[in-house]
Amino acid sequence: MAATGTAGDFYTQLLALSEQAMLAGRYEVAYHALAGAMHATEGPDQVARLEAVAQLAERQGAHIDEHAPASRLSSQSAHRRGNESIFLMLARQARMKAQLAPKRGLSRTNRA
Repeated sequence: MAATGTAGDFYTQLLALSEQAMLAGRYEVAYHALAGAMHATEGPDQVARLEAVAQLAERQGAHIDEHAPASRLSSQSAHRRGNESIFLMLARQARMKAQLAPKRGLSRTNRA
C-alpha cells in the first residue's frame, strides 16, 4: 500500500471525522478519531493543534454527559467504575504532549 497524505491532512480529516461521529451519536468512533488526530500533530503549529484536540475532547465529553449520560463513555459511567472520562484523559494527554513538544523537539517531527 502506498503512503499518501501528510500528518496535517490526517489531522484535519480525523478532526472532521470525530465531529461527524459525535453528531451521529457514534461516541467511540469520535473518541478514537480525535485520539488519532492528536497523534497526527506535527510541525510548527503542533502545540496549537494539540490544544485544539484538548478543547474538542472536553467539549465532546461534556456533550455526552449532557445528552447521553447513560453512555458508557460518559463521566457518570466512568465514575461508577472508579475511572475518569476518557475524553478528559485525552484532553490531559494532548496538553501534556504539547508541554513536552518543545523539550523533545516534537514540533519538528512526531515521535510520540
